[in-house]
Amino acid sequence: MESTNRREFVRTRVSYPAKVRVLEQEERALVEQGLGVTLFRGGDNPEPLEEFETILPPGTETEIIYKCFKSLNSKLDFIIEQLTFPPQDQEEPFKEVIELSGSGFKFKSSSPIQEGAYLKVDLILPSALQFKIEMIAQCMRLDKDEGANRYLIAARIIDIDERARDAIIENVFRKQRKVIRKQKQRKDDQGSAN
Repeated sequence: MESTNRREFVRTRVSYPAKVRVLEQEERALVEQGLGVTLFRGGDNPEPLEEFETILPPGTETEIIYKCFKSLNSKLDFIIEQLTFPPQDQEEPFKEVIELSGSGFKFKSSSPIQEGAYLKVDLILPSALQFKIEMIAQCMRLDKDEGANRYLIAARIIDIDERARDAIIENVFRKQRKVIRKQKQRKDDQGSAN
């Protein structure tokens, strides 16, 4: 019998760095009121390059140059942020996200996180136009990985900018296309060897 995927979004295995912290009581109250977006560093303020995007004719050289500038701007913002706001926890500033979809993710942690806890997450998507993605998530499940002495934590995305979600979905599909191409190539190589 064929198993069905009941998830809203397709997921894939990844290895991306992310900063994850458990929200304080006041921040948790904001999330429960539907105001989680106010915890994002950028808030609701549009980026200066976003205004330029609205006047660009699609498919032009200017649009390609704009995307390059936006990617560069995003990476420079990240570097400046890292220099300006150094991580308080020097021991493990980044967690490893090992599974990702448009609705949630799974990551490794050396310390447990209580189920139901709200998390502020800064996910790094190295190959995406939107390099750093801010989101609010909720810990849904915690499994102990005895062999590695770590915890595997499954989290559901609660608050995220829709463009950021689109970047995640695009990234997931790009990774899946690569896997399918490699599997097809391996199958073709095995067929020609026989």
